[in-house]
Amino acid sequence: MVRLTRRVGCSPGATTPRLRRGVTVVEMAIVVMVVFMFLMGIIEFSRILMTRVMWDNAARAGARLAVVSTDSLTDEELIQKIDSFLPAATKSTVVGGFNPNVNIRVFRADENGNELGHWKSAGFGQAIAVEISGEVSIISPIAMGGRNSINLRAFHMMYSEAN
Repeated sequence: MVRLTRRVGCSPGATTPRLRRGVTVVEMAIVVMVVFMFLMGIIEFSRILMTRVMWDNAARAGARLAVVSTDSLTDEELIQKIDSFLPAATKSTVVGGFNPNVNIRVFRADENGNELGHWKSAGFGQAIAVEISGEVSIISPIAMGGRNSINLRAFHMMYSEAN
C-alpha cells in the first residue's frame, strides 16, 4: 500500500513542496525599503519641526528683548543676543546638514507685521517684530520627495514698552 502524505507548504494534492527559494528575501527587501523610507521621512520631519520650534523661541525671546531695550542696545548687540538664543545645532553644517545662513531681522512693524522702519524708532505701544529665516538642508531627499532643502521662517511681534 502506497501512502501519500501532504507536506507543509504544498498545494492540495501535491507531494513535493514548490520551489519558493528567494521569494521571501525579495518580499522582505521590498518591505524593508518602504519601512526605511517611512522612518527617514519621520526623522526628517522631526528635524525640521525641531528647528522651527527653536527659531520661534529665539524670535520670541529676541522680540521681548527688543521691546524693553529700544534705548539701551545697538543693532549689532541685539542681533548677537538673538543669535545666541539659537542653539548651535540649528546653525552648524556639521550637525545634521543645517545651513549656517540664518538671517535675523528686527524692525518696527504695523499690526499686520509689515515693516515700517527701524526698530529703535518704535514708540511706546508700537510693534517691534523679529524675523528669523533660513534654509534647512535635508539629509535624505528621497524621503522628502526629492527636495534638497526647505525654507523656514519664524516671526514674532510684540509691542514696545520702552521710550
